[in-house]
Amino acid sequence: VSQTPNGGRSSAWSNRVGAGAPVEGAGRSGTGEEVAAAQATASALRDPTRRKAVVDANAVIKGFRLEHLDAVCVTVEEVRAEIRDAKGREALRALPVELTTSEPSEEALDAVKRFAAKTGDLAALSGVDIKLIALAYELEMVNHGVEHLRTEPAALRTHSKSTNRFSKQPGW
Repeated sequence: VSQTPNGGRSSAWSNRVGAGAPVEGAGRSGTGEEVAAAQATASALRDPTRRKAVVDANAVIKGFRLEHLDAVCVTVEEVRAEIRDAKGREALRALPVELTTSEPSEEALDAVKRFAAKTGDLAALSGVDIKLIALAYELEMVNHGVEHLRTEPAALRTHSKSTNRFSKQPGW
């Protein structure tokens, strides 16, 4: 995160979205409508008042009704590649909402990997899972900052009171 000339905060991701690079369709030459749609999506991803939904392949394959979320739906390119069967591809084509593709920054990927390593979850997460979590982290960072997010896992809670099922219980 860096300071902008007007004193605001900026991240590498927001700079790329501002330039239009990570949003699907923005880097391509196309009609004015396509470019305008890509710019509108990039603007919506940076708007803290708009809801965002990071979408995994399961949501598409299982037919989750994304239009009911009233959110900008965003995913990574690998999620589209995970949908291989004909039924899943048809579900992807028939989505009533636009599924925007974006890539998380290296900073967000590193933050997610560090945290997952501390919790012991890194080995259980796929590369696509890590990218989706990093994308969610980055959207949070761009829109609301990350000061409210943990950088260290919560301490484990242990139950120190021993119970004995044979001890006299109240009321017996």
